[in-house]
This record gives sequence, C-alpha cells and structure tokens, in this order.
Amino acid sequence: MQTIFVDVTNLTKVDFLTGIQRVVGNISLEMYKKIPEKLTFISFNENISRFEVLDSDNFIKYIKGGEKERSRIFSGKSIMPCDMKPGDIFFELDAVWNISLKSSVLLPALKHQGVKIVVYVYDILPINFPQFTHFNTRFSFINYIGSYLLYADAVIASAQSTLDSINELSDKLGLPKRAGFVSWLGSDFGGKKETDTANIPKEVVEAAKGKYVLTVGTIEPRKNHAFLLDAFDAGLFDKDVKLIFAGKIGWNIDELQKRMEEHPENGKRFFHFVGLDDNAIDYLYSNAYLVAFATYAEGFGLPIIESLQRGTPVLATDIPVLREVGKDYCKYFKLNDVKDFTDKLTNLMENPAEYDRLKEEIKSFKPFTWEETAAKVIDALSTLKFTERKSKKDVRQMVILTARVDDIKRTIPYIEAYMPFIEKILLCCPDKVADDMKAIETKRIKIDTLTDGEILKGRPLPEDHGTRNFFLRCLAMQSDKLDEVFIMSDDDYRPLKEIDKKVFLEDDSYVAYYCNDLNEWKGVVGGMTSYDYYIFRTREFVNENRYPGYQYSSHMPQIIEKDIYLEMINEHKGIEMTGLDEWSSYFNYAQAKYPDLIRSKPYIVMCWPGLRTDWKMFVKPTEYLFENHYDFLYRDGRIFDGMSEEYSENTDAENAIKIEKVTKSIDEYFEWKNKVQKYYDKVKKDKLEIPSFIIYIEEGEIVLGAPETLELPVCSTVHLPITFKGNKEGLKMQLCIISDKGTVVSMPEIKLELKDLEIVNNRFDATLVCGQPGTKKGGYALIFRVDDGKNTIERQTSLKLV
Repeated sequence: MQTIFVDVTNLTKVDFLTGIQRVVGNISLEMYKKIPEKLTFISFNENISRFEVLDSDNFIKYIKGGEKERSRIFSGKSIMPCDMKPGDIFFELDAVWNISLKSSVLLPALKHQGVKIVVYVYDILPINFPQFTHFNTRFSFINYIGSYLLYADAVIASAQSTLDSINELSDKLGLPKRAGFVSWLGSDFGGKKETDTANIPKEVVEAAKGKYVLTVGTIEPRKNHAFLLDAFDAGLFDKDVKLIFAGKIGWNIDELQKRMEEHPENGKRFFHFVGLDDNAIDYLYSNAYLVAFATYAEGFGLPIIESLQRGTPVLATDIPVLREVGKDYCKYFKLNDVKDFTDKLTNLMENPAEYDRLKEEIKSFKPFTWEETAAKVIDALSTLKFTERKSKKDVRQMVILTARVDDIKRTIPYIEAYMPFIEKILLCCPDKVADDMKAIETKRIKIDTLTDGEILKGRPLPEDHGTRNFFLRCLAMQSDKLDEVFIMSDDDYRPLKEIDKKVFLEDDSYVAYYCNDLNEWKGVVGGMTSYDYYIFRTREFVNENRYPGYQYSSHMPQIIEKDIYLEMINEHKGIEMTGLDEWSSYFNYAQAKYPDLIRSKPYIVMCWPGLRTDWKMFVKPTEYLFENHYDFLYRDGRIFDGMSEEYSENTDAENAIKIEKVTKSIDEYFEWKNKVQKYYDKVKKDKLEIPSFIIYIEEGEIVLGAPETLELPVCSTVHLPITFKGNKEGLKMQLCIISDKGTVVSMPEIKLELKDLEIVNNRFDATLVCGQPGTKKGGYALIFRVDDGKNTIERQTSLKLV
C-alpha cells in the first residue's frame, strides 16, 4: 500500500498552534479523518539526524488539545529515505526551511528511492520580497524552494496567486513547471459572536467598547502596521474611532515598537494586545467596526477569511492574493496610500447605509473549511497513484550488443557455467561478423544473431560510440527475436559463481543494480570519454522528467522487460537519437512509472572502476557476483597478475582468489574514504571551514587557493575536490607530494577543458595517491600546481600522512 509520509517537524516543536503550525495541525487532523490508514506523520530530530515516526492517535489528540504531554506523540521508531518504498509519497506540509536537514540533501535521496515528493507552499515571500525577511531566512528558503522546484512531483499552493508566482519563478530559473494545485486555507473559528466575556481580559473588553478598527497578525515590517498608525495620526483618531493591534512582536521593528509604546493615544484610542487566546481574538473580530489589512504581501491572507466569517467588513491592500481571497466582499485601497485608506474608511463611517449594505453582503460569504482544504490536498496527492505491475518470471535469454567475436567467445563459457537459467543468447552485431558469431561453439546455450542491417533497416548509424550503442539498443527492442523479459549484457561482463535468476527477480519485482548517482557523477576531467558524456545527457533526461536519478550503468548484466523499454521510447519520441545511458534511462523511467516493479540495490560487480584512481566510488558493492573484465588487470604488477583470462577447471578457485583480492582492495578504499570524511567533518566543526582547493582566474592571472594543512591516510587513494572559477583555456593541473628527500608522488597532469568543466559546474575531483607501499607516516608537503603554458603557479599545503 502506498504510504503518505507527512512532515510536521515544526509543529512538534512548538507549545502553541499559531500561524503555519495552526494550518499544519488542522490539515493533518482533517486528512487523518479521511485516510488514516495511509498516513504516517514524521518529525525530523536533529539530535539523531533521523525522522521520528509519530504515534498517530496521540498526535491527533495533541492537535485537538487533549494530549498535553508532547513527548507522548513520539512512537519511538525512526525512519530515513532509504527506509521508504518506491511509490510512497513524502508530503512536506510544514515550513521547515530552517532545520539542519536541507532539502537539497533530503530530496535527491527520496527521489533515488522512487518516492514521490509533494510540497505545500504557503508563499514565496522571501524570494519576491526579500526586504521583509531576515537574511538567514532568505538563505535557507532559497535552498528549500529551489530544491522542491527541482525535485517535486507536485506543488500545492494556498492560493492561485501564490501558484502563479511559483510558476513565474520556475520560468526564471529555466525549470519545467511542477504539477500545480490550489487548496485554500480553512478557518477554525466558529464564527459566532462572544456573549460571555467572563474569560476575556478586562482590558480587551474595555478597549472593544465603541467603534474600533482591528488588525490581527505579528508586528513585522511586511504587515505594514506603521502605515495604519500614520493613517490614524493623519486624522482618523479625531473621528471617534479606535485602533487595535492584536499580535506578537516580530523582528526588525524596534523603531515602530518604541513609537507604539510612546504614542500619546496608547491605552486611550490605540491598543496593542499580545498573547490573546482564540476566544479573545474571536471577540475582537466579532465586535470590530472594521478589520484593516494593510500588508505589503501575503501568501493567503487568513485574517480576511476570519473577519468575513464573523460578518465584519474588511479594508485591505489592493494586491492580487487579497483580491482572490476577499473577492467583492472586501473594500480595497492602494498600497501605502494614506489618503485612499482614509477616504474609504471615512466614506463608510459617514454613510451608514453603505456600511449596512456591505454587512448584508457579507452574510452570504461561506468560508473555506479545513475539511475542504484537506479534501483538496488529498485530491492532489491522489494524482500520484501509481499503476501496479508485477514482474514476469520467465527469463531464459541474454541479449548482448557486441562487435568482438573473440571477446564474446571467451565470455560465453562463464555464462554457460554459472548462469544455468540462460538457455539462449542473442548477439546484436555488425553484419560482417554474424557468421562468425553463429559459429561459436557452445555446450548448451543456443546462439542467434540480430544484425545491424536487421536492426537499422536502412537507417544510418550514428558515429559517436555512446549514441550508436543507445540507438541500436532502442531499435533492437522492436525485434521479435527478443523475449518479453531478458538479461541485457555486454561481451565483457562475466559471472564469478553460480547465479540464480533470483539475483534479478525478487518477489514480484525486478532488481536493478546502481553504481552511482547521476547528479554526483563528475566524470574524469582531463580525460572525458563518450561514457561520461552520455551519463551527463542521461542526467539531464531524468532531471527534466523528474525521474529518480541512480546511475545503473554498473557494468554487469541487468534484467529488462521489453514492453517497458518500448513504452519509454514511445513516450519520449526521438529519444533513440539522444545518446543516453541505456541502463540508467530505462530503470529510472521504469521506477517512476511502476515504483513497485523496480527494487534498486548497490551493484555486485568487481572492477568497476577498473582502478581505484579512476573516479570516486559512490557506493560499495554488497558482494561480488560478476566481473567487469579488463585485460590490463591481468598484466604484470596488476591485481590479477598470473591468473587466467580463459574459463578452465581452475576458474572456481581463481575466482575465489579474485573476490578475496578485490574485497580487500575496496574495503581498504572505503576505509580511507571514511577517514578522510571524518577529518573534513572535524575541520568543519572546529574551524568552521572546509579544506578547499580552488583555481581562480582574476583579470587573466591564475590565483590558487589551498588549505594550510591537510591530513590524509598514508598510501591511500583519495579524490580531492577542486573548484575552478574563470574562463582561461589550456591550463594543466598537477598534485605532487614531496619530502625533504625529494618527490614522493607526482600525479599525472590534468588538462582542464572549459567545456568539460562547465558540464560538472566547475567542480571536479583530482586523484591523489598518498605514497606507495613502504611510505612512512609523518609530515610532507603537498604541491598544488597549475601551468598555463607560460607560467607555473604553485601553492604548498602542509600534509600529514597518518
């Protein structure tokens, strides 16, 4: 069953349900009445860096006010994105941009799991009106809203005006618009006039005698309370009408607060009340002559609803969102126009018939209820229901794209020995080698071919390697020679031990094996290959379509359902010519469309990467069932030196040795990686900085930035992050380690191509080998060197090898 995880983090940290938390509480309550079996309420605990699962019954009691002990709302269970299932929904209902878990970290993790993402946006005022928000809020909000615009499957806004602003922001950022929905806020006041004043503060009852104008809300610059004081000082105090502010003191209003406290009418015809309960607020709303709403900007304007619900006229700023909410039930004045505000209020006071007519019209106003709000939210969430689909169990075929007769001839014996469920192999190959392919001798597997001529049917073949492979695979999917379900592989992917088809089929799902994150892939700057480029193109494809983003080109056999591959091709017309990664495009598409069908797991292949120095590994293989075969690893001094590249009676024993060697090597690599990360975290905590290497071009000159000190594991292979700023072509970069006795390590030069740097947003990794076996621990110098062909610039870092 699809679970909806509702984030209510901020609500669980406050003692009183006010502002957005009042909204969050009421929507949660009404949703729970309608779909309790689907909801799991969660709250992020910064102390343990995990989401805590709430006890739903006690949480609902807490919202209603029946459960006073807040600790009882927590169930004792915790959860993180990796625990959520594909097709589940993460619903960000609360306003959580200021917590330590940033959306830019959380949302990609959710997307990788195939979790659908929905956010309720109350406003984007920190973007459109930055002058009214604190710098820290703006900074955090940019991360928050930017991440949701990038990753969300749907956006729910409190008003159409807010949704319009969100879409305008998407356009400015060059992002596709999210599926958008509007769910107005409800009102949780009863709307009846208070007759029993026994529990209302006497000063409130006294202030409410006679005619008064009320404004409700936090005292902050955006709400424009100073304007109302200006208007009343300009003559309204002389018209036998009082002014009442009801709201807590906000930020950046020291001058206004002083003016309020020292105002000559304070306590006479001007009043400010703080901390009033719902009963007192309801009393003020119900008995006000008029409610004034002078705000510069709003996401909704709930005071309008609360006023009209009580039959109290409203004079509001003439801005789109308030027009949307108040419609013709309100009177509107020009923003910051004292005369316009004064004239409209005076006109009502001097024309009782007009005022009575307005009051009569307001009687027909029907407020939006929280039940209706929740219903709209549930309707929006229901659009993310997924189609249930079960895996097909009959898999007997392997399909391999190859032009190399000798390579596939050497690989087939491994498949015959270790993959007993494979009964036939279809070799997609050039016409000129088809006869040689068919002539390959096998013991039990039947060989057939699908030639380029049969696939292309006269269409030209793209020249680029990556584009060509994807093009051929897409066209091959249309052939009747492919089974409904098959194992797709390359001619150098070899099983290491007996493989059951359960490796690819689990319950009613297909297992897909990922090796990296498409958005984290940096390629090999200075040596980009066609592989790197089609990974970057695939990244753009999945991000544009809001698909999950794991990198499934794991250099191992993977299971494919032909109909789903064809469905992807048909849905994305022309995709076959775009040169994508065939594995990552397919599995991310399939998981987005059929979340229950794809079960993603870390890859289970050795020798990808071929060398630890190639690129920074994202995830550690859970076991080794396959080998990505590289000839060079069997040469002198390499990890498989002396072992056979051909299947023989000794293969079982040699494969066990290979697994042992690779396991030790990769375990060592991740031990180094973890130590480096702990060191970076410690520096960040102690010095509030991250050790950084920067190449900066200033007025044509090279400026280098490097940490003063660095601590790395001796003999380790690490990938140091480098940032490039500038546009100077033809630079070469190098890292060296020296001691007082001379050079210890001199890494190969990296040629920095601007076109490649742009693809990775000018951030790349540079490999550093911290000494060969026998290198001693201790102090060294790390030289960070850049050469532009004329001059060589260096920075030296004090390096400690530990």
